[in-house]
Amino acid sequence: MITASARARAAAARILSGVARGRSLDTELGRHFCPENEKAFLQALVYGALRERGTLHTLIQQMIPRPPELSDFTLTLMMVGLHQLRGMNVPEHAAVQETVAACEVLKIDDKRPLVNAILRRYQREAEELISRVQSFPLASTNHPDWMREKLEQDWGDKAASIIEQNNIQAPMVLRVNAKKISTRDYLARCAKADIAAHAHPFVDSAAILESALPVERVPGFSSGMVSVQDAAAQLATSLLDVKDGQRILDACAAPGGKTGHILERCKPEKLVALDIDNERLTRVHENLLRLRGRAELVAGDAATKTKWWDGQLFDRILIDAPCSGTGVIRRHPDIKWLRRLSDID
Repeated sequence: MITASARARAAAARILSGVARGRSLDTELGRHFCPENEKAFLQALVYGALRERGTLHTLIQQMIPRPPELSDFTLTLMMVGLHQLRGMNVPEHAAVQETVAACEVLKIDDKRPLVNAILRRYQREAEELISRVQSFPLASTNHPDWMREKLEQDWGDKAASIIEQNNIQAPMVLRVNAKKISTRDYLARCAKADIAAHAHPFVDSAAILESALPVERVPGFSSGMVSVQDAAAQLATSLLDVKDGQRILDACAAPGGKTGHILERCKPEKLVALDIDNERLTRVHENLLRLRGRAELVAGDAATKTKWWDGQLFDRILIDAPCSGTGVIRRHPDIKWLRRLSDID
């Protein structure tokens, strides 16, 4: 009988394969069903394996001189197994047994002996193998060579710290809605609910949870008291210095985090949330419904204003323009492997 745990590991291998083919992690997670009680485990598998994909692939190369392609289920399943042995609180026997069992789910039953042998060998020779791969920059930094070289070129001595931070799981940060509660009072509410949280050192609207929670368990989330948003993103609205009665444009607005934050800081005469993708504006609408906020949602290209602009000047314009995404690798580790040097220009 195939267990739910084996199916979760098989789903992780499929997702990693999809990312290797160029699809985003968010897209792949949305394509693969997983029972509710296995979702957190599945996410831990794929996020963790992508954070250290360079190390995992290099380890396998040391054990198999000519490993399968990155998109091959055999390779991605071995990565899933190795990540459990290296960085997850999973009993080793379960990590090996359930990962090997996932071969049946993936219809690669003939690869069982190989997957089993690789995981068993790592158990026996972990110290020697890890020592050996540390001489490879791909394994030691878990960044593709071109990205590591660009970071070193652009940031000099700071590059090593940036690379290190990119490989750490980002904390869950909440934006406290000042119109409903102060950050101090919200932290007190968390304490009463036995949720460990603390204030951000220099973003007054931010509360950092010690451990991530599903949003349905975050106090006040459904009522719009708080939203999930990185502290750096919260700074953007603060720096915009919005005031009551202003006409404000939030260009490239989806999914609407900054739109909502603007409404939490002022009562604008008019707030336009513009995005080139009409479907993505649905997310803005959903966020505003939860916050009970109002804005004019407009589908259009910010670069061709004649098609959507009424000709009246705005007092403030916030442009969160499409970019390389390399600043959010902690939350989206697939970016490291999906971007190419040619994308940057």
